[in-house]
Amino acid sequence: MEGIDPALMEAILVFFGLAMLLLGGSKLVDGAQALGHRYGLSPVFIGLTIVSLGTSAPELATTLTAAFKGAPAMALGNVVGSNLANIGLVLGVVGILHTVKACDYTVDWDYKIMLGVLALVWPLAGFPFDSEKKFISQGEGLFLVVLLVAYLVFVIRREQRSHEDEEPSEVPAGIISGRMAIIWVVVGAALLTLGSDWLIDGAAGLARRVEISERVIGLTLLALGTSLPELVSSLIAANRGESELVVGNLVGSNIFNVLAILGLTSLVVPLEVADWAVAQRDIIAMFAVGAVGLFLLIGDLKIKRLEGFVLVGSYIVALVLLY
Repeated sequence: MEGIDPALMEAILVFFGLAMLLLGGSKLVDGAQALGHRYGLSPVFIGLTIVSLGTSAPELATTLTAAFKGAPAMALGNVVGSNLANIGLVLGVVGILHTVKACDYTVDWDYKIMLGVLALVWPLAGFPFDSEKKFISQGEGLFLVVLLVAYLVFVIRREQRSHEDEEPSEVPAGIISGRMAIIWVVVGAALLTLGSDWLIDGAAGLARRVEISERVIGLTLLALGTSLPELVSSLIAANRGESELVVGNLVGSNIFNVLAILGLTSLVVPLEVADWAVAQRDIIAMFAVGAVGLFLLIGDLKIKRLEGFVLVGSYIVALVLLY
């Protein structure tokens, strides 16, 4: 638009991009939850699959956009930063406000699978002795997608076994119709896609103006912005007394972030790792914060106020050390 200062326009794009990501993520999550309830699925399953996929949509849209626009450092940084924020910031903040209870099999299986998936990013991004030019190749992207399919099959079969002897339950009052839920999912996905494009354009422009690297923008502004749906959905679930959905949502979202987002993105555009030494520190920090979350959950399977402060503190320490 003529007559508008470019920096102001970029700031407007960031603002409306974040707003659309939040609104789109909220509508998509609500629709996905309604579909889950109508099929009688457990809150943990809904969190690990439907809600996780829905809340990971901003990361997928943002990362694909960044890769297509030639910003691989922003793409990888966005995934790493989002995973950091999901466990350190989102789970921590929700734990401070509400006691979060996790299922034993979520901690015993899904959380540990998540840590294994996070650890995979390090060798896939390039061992120090691999070559001078390091990247996540198309073959490695396919490997991640195959792992995603295997994990989904595992979760679906576990859910089926848990309901083999149960009678179908009635749909809770107030749940929207299946048709409306589908509409919300489609509208939410559209808002997420448009919002991610605006956010990338505005954030990249502002970063260049103040000489901030794409990596830093990916780890902070984009990661925090695309983690807003996780925060909103987790707070809503905790307020409704469905705290088991919270851990499932965040664990599932981190698994999707790596297997689906990095996998699908590198299938389309191999993601070059511009600075291996820096990327290595980012990946280690992501894994370390995730390990802190597991340590706090082992035992009573809860994240209470003190544990919430520890998680937020670990997130802040990680960011400070990375910069």
